Amino acid sequence: MFRYLGPILIVVMALGLVAGIAVILVGPLAGRLAADPALCLTVFDGIGTVGGDPPRIRAVIGGFEPGRPVKFHWLVARFEDGSSAWARIRPDGLSRTVGPRGLTTGAYRFVVGLPEVQPRLDVSAAGTVYVWPQNESVIWFDAAAIVPACGVRLVAECVAGGRSGEVLDIVDAVKTLASGRLPVYLVSADAQGYASARRRLKAYGAPPGPAFWVIPGKERSRLLGLKGVWPHVHAAVVCDPKIREAAARVKVPVREAPSADALPGPAETRHAWRRILENLTARRAGDGNVRR
Repeated sequence: MFRYLGPILIVVMALGLVAGIAVILVGPLAGRLAADPALCLTVFDGIGTVGGDPPRIRAVIGGFEPGRPVKFHWLVARFEDGSSAWARIRPDGLSRTVGPRGLTTGAYRFVVGLPEVQPRLDVSAAGTVYVWPQNESVIWFDAAAIVPACGVRLVAECVAGGRSGEVLDIVDAVKTLASGRLPVYLVSADAQGYASARRRLKAYGAPPGPAFWVIPGKERSRLLGLKGVWPHVHAAVVCDPKIREAAARVKVPVREAPSADALPGPAETRHAWRRILENLTARRAGDGNVRR
């Protein structure tokens, strides 16, 4: 019996040593994870004009408990040319800074994250700054009229590798309307809804253009600011009643489209967008007095 006691004691001591190391290492890690819940950073596309003011970069951190401020104080926006800009985080998670000056026409990808001394993968996201001449002709599209919300049906399609034929028909119409002018996608949603809409626009092949955040409740002021950047707006194709009203108030010709979440059916959807195409492509150049 005594000859087995030595190995047993060695095994027990080894297990105790492993348990002690686990407490030392895992304990603080568990405490840190409990103190730092998973966060979600959303970065919004920026817009600007050639020779104009530097573009504004907006971001928001979500996922922290209400009433508990984010313990991080700064974000950093990093552009592909090596330039960067610091953005202070407000107690509600919002942050804002400005991008590089002197940008020429083009799309500029950037990444926002924490400083290198505080790296976290869940606090990192990318956006794009679109810089176009101020006299460019643009057309606004309500993102909710192009791509459906990320519901069960869309998730099933993504898993299966398929895409809705109706949405592809809409995207084809958007491509035709965006021919000769630049598309701006109006996204009226919270931060996570914005990020989802932008991903879906890209997944369905919508023409490149900024996803412009129309903050719910501030539709008119946001669209007024957008029109101030690119004032030559050919039309706004919308389904959201609040965006429709706001666009009309800032004197942009409005065309109504069905919501992508409640499409009437393939034939009816094609007919609705064919009507929009015929109406907008038949407009005479310079005729801004078009009835809805």
